[in-house]
Amino acid sequence: HLRCYCYYRETSPNIDALASDSALFTNVYASSPWTLPSHVAMLTSLHGVHHQVYHDNEKMDPALLTLAEALRQNHYFCSAFVGGGFVSGAYGFSKGFDSYREGDGGVFSQNAAEILYTVAAEWLDQNARDKNFFLFLHTYQPHDPYACPEPYRSMFLAENAPWRHVNLLGHLGGRPNIFRALSEEERQNAISLYDSEIRYTDEKLIGPLLRKLKEMGFYDKTLIVLTSDHGEEFYDHSSWGHGHQLYDESLKVPLIIKFPGSRY
Repeated sequence: HLRCYCYYRETSPNIDALASDSALFTNVYASSPWTLPSHVAMLTSLHGVHHQVYHDNEKMDPALLTLAEALRQNHYFCSAFVGGGFVSGAYGFSKGFDSYREGDGGVFSQNAAEILYTVAAEWLDQNARDKNFFLFLHTYQPHDPYACPEPYRSMFLAENAPWRHVNLLGHLGGRPNIFRALSEEERQNAISLYDSEIRYTDEKLIGPLLRKLKEMGFYDKTLIVLTSDHGEEFYDHSSWGHGHQLYDESLKVPLIIKFPGSRY
């Protein structure tokens, strides 16, 4: 659902600008269709068969080497700001980080992306000028519930759309009903609200963060990775949400990597 991947809506002007300076990967798959095992894979370079975290009552083996540990061993200062939930430090994700802060914009925050930029910008001002750093940022913004502030909320909505925001899983009646059909009007409404969340994230998190890095003189010499841990289903294969099927809409994700010193 990003314009730089040929999506038909203008959801991502700042991500598109980043992509123009970067390598854009067109055939990338998350290792799992939901947050916990997918993030374990991203931060350990291990497939699920090796990291063995499949269920919400499981956590990372403390013996696993994490990306933050590897960077810290090479004299990087490692910090993270995450939305909590299935990326909580309780699952082992804080291992190797000098600081791991969670809860700045959780899954039910309508302005999570803006909150995340605020705390990230403060961290950069206080910590980044005299250190080699790894900063891991995670947001639940483009995620059910589909709700963000105006004017973004209405940006892609049809004139008579029934919902201005929606907790889709709640509307369906919980996970037992994720295979329940909705009207095409409701389906398009949900997609439009999801796209609005992407645009809001693009303009309130990605754009300001890239400008901040440029103002501080870091952009050209920083490795920037933008990706997702899973996608969302909009009844593409007769279900909603994510975490239960392995089609492209759940697993195929964007990956954009800007290498230090590279502008194309």
